[in-house]
Amino acid sequence: MGGMDPFSIDLDPRWIKKLVPNSLGFNRYLNHVIEQALDILKRQHVEVIYSTPPLLERLAAEMDAEQRKAIRGIHYGGVAVEKELLKRLRRESFPNAIHIAGYGNTLFGLCMEITESAEGNLDYYPPGPRMVVLVVSKKDGIQPDKNRLSQVVDYGEEGQVLFHRLDESFFIPNMFERDEAIRIEPSTEAKYLGVYQDGVRNPTLLKGLEANAKVGVY
Repeated sequence: MGGMDPFSIDLDPRWIKKLVPNSLGFNRYLNHVIEQALDILKRQHVEVIYSTPPLLERLAAEMDAEQRKAIRGIHYGGVAVEKELLKRLRRESFPNAIHIAGYGNTLFGLCMEITESAEGNLDYYPPGPRMVVLVVSKKDGIQPDKNRLSQVVDYGEEGQVLFHRLDESFFIPNMFERDEAIRIEPSTEAKYLGVYQDGVRNPTLLKGLEANAKVGVY
């Protein structure tokens, strides 16, 4: 977390989203991105990778065993990581690395996965009091509505994610997200780090929005 600034690979997510998945153009562009990364891995001693999960999966398939064993840290971003993919990347592709997953966006910041779940869940907690994460009921729909603000679900129940950002320079209350998740209470590990706020488990795109929210490599 305290290392040098990363070397960035040239990637235009706006362009690749316009391409049909698995089409000739899509695969040529994706191969171009992977080739850039492989070139760096051949020329430099790399121990930390920051990548989106789909790109990392493709990159791992092209790396040899020694390159993958040399990786000490993986930081995921850009798009949600599925539990089964994360399990494979942790156990098989990069077994010597510390894997850091997060949930959030540019507006609100990042909720971090504090510890790896033994059950394979992805549990995320906000970093401090400036960021509040709530999970509200979907029984009255998923559209923003002031009447839904108080409909916070119980622990262990699923609902729509709602954010507050409470910075002096940037105040954003009552932002309904396009994601759904399970509400969880702060874990022992989270409290040890000073986090006493609720978290979210296994966030994913709200059901019914798949056609409106196109995701791919980013």
